[in-house]
Amino acid sequence: MLINGAAAFGSSPETYDIVVFGDSWGDYPGSRDAFQNMVEDHGKTVLNVAESGTTTKYWAQDGTTEGEEDNRNRLRDIVTETGADYVWLTIGGNDFLEVGTGPIPGYGPFSFVEEVIPGMLENTRAFLDPLFSMHPNTKVVQMGYDVLAWDQSQYCQAFASQVFRDCAVGDTECINTEFYQLHDKYVRQLSEMYPNHITLEIIGALQNRPGQPDFTSYSPADLVKDDCIHLEDEGYRIVSDAMYNNFFFGEGWR
Repeated sequence: MLINGAAAFGSSPETYDIVVFGDSWGDYPGSRDAFQNMVEDHGKTVLNVAESGTTTKYWAQDGTTEGEEDNRNRLRDIVTETGADYVWLTIGGNDFLEVGTGPIPGYGPFSFVEEVIPGMLENTRAFLDPLFSMHPNTKVVQMGYDVLAWDQSQYCQAFASQVFRDCAVGDTECINTEFYQLHDKYVRQLSEMYPNHITLEIIGALQNRPGQPDFTSYSPADLVKDDCIHLEDEGYRIVSDAMYNNFFFGEGWR
């Protein structure tokens, strides 16, 4: 395994204050740069090992099934090697987008909360349990992304209609509320399970109201990329600043 694409894992490891782990909201270039700049502005160091497209199931793999990688202990091992005190975990969005919400055509009723989130929690525990077992004082921070801009183009509106099947076309409040389930029913539940898993209450940061999102409106379209699910550089900067103000400032980062 490679750390930071350079040093061989297990040999002459560098130390870092925080590890970024999970999916494209950590791996996307704008996010990498914004978060690294925020961390370094406060005299800290970051190792980013997030991988775009990953799901909770991917990181829970233990290599016992043919064709699967052994990922379950990677976060634990990286924290062991780097001595990191913090992890920013960004995961769950791809699990959500793979299945969406509401009735599946030809298959009948479907509940994301009842039928998918339990598996996501089980998968996430599969790689957090080893981490906290060895490093109980490591603090893992996580949030359920943010309010996006599903109305910014015909493509995003069509995308939303496929994902948010419970919602009428153009029903902003319904779509935002459904997406919020990732934060409310998944991320917050992990904080109930682990004393050092911290839910970052910054949803709404892109609307300039972190922690108090307005579900009747979307975030400004100029902060969200044309793919509907990633942010422009300024959007990631806003989210990184909100993470600092909501949590890292209180940890003594100055």
